[in-house]
Amino acid sequence: MLEPSTPQEAKDMVLYAFKLSEEFNLPVLIRGYTRLGHSSGDVILGEIRKVDRKAFLDKNIFFSAGGSGFSPVLHMEKHRKIYRIESEFEKSSWNTYIGPENPELLIITSGAGYTYTTEACRILNLNGKVGVLKIGTLYPIPKRLIEKYLNITSKVLFVEEIDPYLEEYIKALSADLEFKVKFFGKMTNHIPIVGELNPDIVVSSIVNILKCSYTSIPQSYKEILGEISNYIPTRSLTFCPGCPHRATYWCIIKAIRRNSNKGYVTGDIGCYALGRSYHGIMKTLHCMGASIGLASGFGVLKRFGLDEPIVAVIGDSTFYHAGIPALINILYNGSKATICILDNSTTAMTGFQPHPGSGVNALGDEAPYISIENIVKAIGFRNISIIDPFNVEEATEAVYKAITSGENNILIFRRKCMMLTVREMMEKGLKINKYTIDHDKCRSKRSCKLCLEFNCPAIYSMDGVTDIDQTLCNGCGVCAQICPFQAIHKLGD
Repeated sequence: MLEPSTPQEAKDMVLYAFKLSEEFNLPVLIRGYTRLGHSSGDVILGEIRKVDRKAFLDKNIFFSAGGSGFSPVLHMEKHRKIYRIESEFEKSSWNTYIGPENPELLIITSGAGYTYTTEACRILNLNGKVGVLKIGTLYPIPKRLIEKYLNITSKVLFVEEIDPYLEEYIKALSADLEFKVKFFGKMTNHIPIVGELNPDIVVSSIVNILKCSYTSIPQSYKEILGEISNYIPTRSLTFCPGCPHRATYWCIIKAIRRNSNKGYVTGDIGCYALGRSYHGIMKTLHCMGASIGLASGFGVLKRFGLDEPIVAVIGDSTFYHAGIPALINILYNGSKATICILDNSTTAMTGFQPHPGSGVNALGDEAPYISIENIVKAIGFRNISIIDPFNVEEATEAVYKAITSGENNILIFRRKCMMLTVREMMEKGLKINKYTIDHDKCRSKRSCKLCLEFNCPAIYSMDGVTDIDQTLCNGCGVCAQICPFQAIHKLGD
C-alpha cells in the first residue's frame, strides 16, 4: 500500500504501483484521501510507457484457484512476496528523511501530514531540532528503516490522517527494541482522532511537546474574525438550479405530509444524497445500494407493529451498480416498500460518466441500452410507473398512491440532468426559457414563502421581496407550478 503526499507523487506512484503489481503478481493499493483529491499542483507527466503484448489468461491453477488443497501453498508464497517487497521498500525513494542527525523530536508522517509537518517546522523555525521521516510505503512497512530512525531520537510524534496506523504499528515494533522512545500522536491526544489535519494542529502539537515559544494569531484578530463571521451568510449544500432531484424530493415531501407525515426515506450515494440537507427528508445514507437494502429490512417490520411506509431513493447509475441484488431481496423476503429510482441519464456526481442506461460506453461509442423498467419487470415487480418530476402534481400524486397502497411500487423519476440539458441547448444555440416573478401577484411580503421553501439557488429574497436570479435560472418551471398565486411565469409572457 502506497500513500502519496502531493499531486506529483500521486501520478508517479500509480506508475510504480503497476510496475510493482506486475513484478510480484499482487494487487497494489494507493491510499487516497480528501485533501489529496482536492489539491492542485504542477505535474510532470513524462513519457508514456508502451507495451507491445497480447492479453492472456494464466491457466496455472496454483495462480488463480483457492480451496483447501491450494490455500496453504498460496499462503506461504504470499508471505515470501511480502518479505521481498518489504526489502524493496527499505530502500525506496518514497521514504525520505530531512533534519539533523540527532533530532530532539522525530516526526513520522505520511500523505498530507508530510506537507503540514514541513509547513509547521518552517513556521516554528525548528529545522535544527526536528527531523521529519515521511513514509510513502505503508505496507509492508519498512521495519529496519523505522528502527534506524527510532535510534536517533528520544521523542516521536506521529502525524497521519484518519486512524493511527503508523502509530500503532511502530509502537508495537518498538516493544522489541533495546532503547526506549516516548511516543506522541492520536493515542496520546496530541493529534485529534477525528477531523482533518492542518498546519495549525501540527504547530500546536510540536509546541506542546517541545515547550517552545510561539505566538499564534493575536487575540484581537480572533475577536475581529468572530465579529465578521456573524455577517457571513450560511450556505448549505444544495442541488443545482433546475435539478430534477430537487423536484423529486419536493414531491416526496408533499406526499408524506399529505400522509400525516408518515413515511421513512432511506438514501443512497449520488447527487441526491443532498436530500440529507433538503428539509431533512433523507434519514439514512451509508453506501451504494444501501437505500434498497435498508428498505428491504425495514419493509418487513410491519409485522412487528411498524406503521410507517418505507421509501427508498436511489439514482440510475447506483441502481445498475449496487441496487439490483437488494431489489431482488425485497421481493424474495416479502418486504413492502416504494422504490424511487432517480434516472437523470448520467453519473453526474463524479463527472458525467455514462452507465448501462446511457446508450454509450466510457469511450463515447454506442452501446446497448439496458432499460431500468425491463430489469424491474424481469425481477417480478408489477406496479411500475415512469414519472416526470417536473410534472409536480402528477408526481406527488404517484408518490402518495404508492406509499398508501401497502404494496411494492417502483417509481422511475425520469428527467435528464439539467447540466447536460443546458450544455446540449447551448451547443445547439437554443435559448433557455427563464422565469420571473410578478410582484403584483406575489404574496411573499405578507406570509407566503413557498417558493423559498423549494430552495432553488436562483430564487432569493431581499428586503422582503422575492425574485429570481436570471443568471442562475435554468427554466425548469417547477417554481411556477408550486406557486399558489400564479405569480411566477416565463420571462416575456
